[in-house]
Amino acid sequence: MHAGPPISAFQKAIRGGCTVLHDHICKEMNELNLERCRCIPKNTPGADWRVLQEIVAANPDQTLFKVRATPPRFL
Repeated sequence: MHAGPPISAFQKAIRGGCTVLHDHICKEMNELNLERCRCIPKNTPGADWRVLQEIVAANPDQTLFKVRATPPRFL
């Protein structure tokens, strides 16, 4: 069973009508990457790590994200 209803457009699309999750492994993240993920808008279809660059451009005080954003690596 899923922990709750989908909170992002991606979750809604990927789940379809499924109610059970099989063979899923989450990668551990360090605190910086976890905070970056928290700042990605959940209700914006297509939003991903690149949105962080727009957040910093709109508010240069967001020094937390000034480390070069790199795409996630999947094994």
